[in-house]
Amino acid sequence: MSQKNPLLIKNGFVKDQIQGRDTIADILIEHGRIKWIWEHKNSNIPQLPEKCDVIDASGLIVAPGFIDLHCHLREPGFSEKETIESGTRAAAKGGFTTVCAMPNTIPAMDNVDMVKWVLNSASENAVIRVLPISAISVERKGEKIVDMQSLKEAGVVAFSDDGSVLYDVDLMTNALNKSRDLDLPIIQHSEDPMMVGNGVMHDGKIARKLGIQGISPESESKIVERDISLTARVDGFLHVAHVSSYLSLEHIYQAKKAGVRVSAEVTPHHLVFSHESLMGERGSQYGWPSTSQGSPIWRVNPPLRDALDVNSLIDALKGDVIDIIATDHAPHTLQDKSGSFSSALPGISGIETAFALLSTTLVDSQKIEMKVLLNKFTAAPASLLPKKYRDDGLGTIIEKGIADIVLIDPKRDWIVDPDELLSKGKNTPLAGCTLKGMVIGTVYGGELVFSDGIRIVNGV
Repeated sequence: MSQKNPLLIKNGFVKDQIQGRDTIADILIEHGRIKWIWEHKNSNIPQLPEKCDVIDASGLIVAPGFIDLHCHLREPGFSEKETIESGTRAAAKGGFTTVCAMPNTIPAMDNVDMVKWVLNSASENAVIRVLPISAISVERKGEKIVDMQSLKEAGVVAFSDDGSVLYDVDLMTNALNKSRDLDLPIIQHSEDPMMVGNGVMHDGKIARKLGIQGISPESESKIVERDISLTARVDGFLHVAHVSSYLSLEHIYQAKKAGVRVSAEVTPHHLVFSHESLMGERGSQYGWPSTSQGSPIWRVNPPLRDALDVNSLIDALKGDVIDIIATDHAPHTLQDKSGSFSSALPGISGIETAFALLSTTLVDSQKIEMKVLLNKFTAAPASLLPKKYRDDGLGTIIEKGIADIVLIDPKRDWIVDPDELLSKGKNTPLAGCTLKGMVIGTVYGGELVFSDGIRIVNGV
């Protein structure tokens, strides 16, 4: 929906960690930028243009557009799972105005031509901002480092072999050394393949009960510990993807305490579910229906772990040991997720439910505050992007900044229906679950790109 007139978002409860705003305010948007912000507690009312379109945000939270540092748009190579168009429409529905696309595509995003292809496709088909992440190694084979300098110049914002660990110590050291000079993070999929073997779920009592091969949490923490040591040695820039185990948290905490440049992310599903979910229990305390035992919908990588890990991850999120929430949105076809648990492909289609899931399970239960949750989706991931994006106002609502805004109804309940997801991936473990807190509008660059009940009064 394109607004020809300036757009006024009025009466909303503006929450912005960077600007320290937590108050009722009006926001005027012109030419894709924020013209002014008027907090109602101030007496000086700014002048409105002669004509403007109006959104009445009374009762709504108005926050900076969400930023996802880790998602899979699947193009090129897997358009049956997702496309840049469907993935960004799904992201907008989830409140995201910026998504960083992982490079495990076919062919892999490991060269300038591939980056240009993604950026060109995004300019034609995406409804929000797409920032590419390059592979660290050529074809993600872990044998030769990509041309990191040229890829930065082409527009990538990070490097990752996600889906595979960069196991070679010399190559990882080289990549981390270059990350320092380029000021772009190396995002590591921390998983020792020698320890994982044929494992597909957390190694514990549920794996033994179901007769499924397990994966020890040490397989993650061992690589985290190694990479932090390498990062400290060369003064590099390391970002640990989808932390799942409490064992990894101590290494990250000590590294931050020592001044090592390391950041970390956690996914919504690792903050909410444990390996107990494979027994069918999703959340009886929320009235959520159960699933079948050993359902392949629960297979993710890294796996869902113990309740101790879940609680430790929540504490680490509150304590800033974990910096951000990233969806690891991994859409698959129904065929991909059918059959046995061990044969199903890992991943959850979660970008549309990420905020609402955590609003329901963490904020409503008073495990974290809403301002903390919003910060982990906005200002915190913006701090890990190149400076030019922060200077443009990503992650905040500031005068002259880009007008990326999400409108949230914190009291609205909704039931997750896979058929209503905009993503091609219907592989959600939340089918039939009632969530509280709903994104009802997403504004990207001053234009309303998603609406569920938002009414614009034109030309007032």
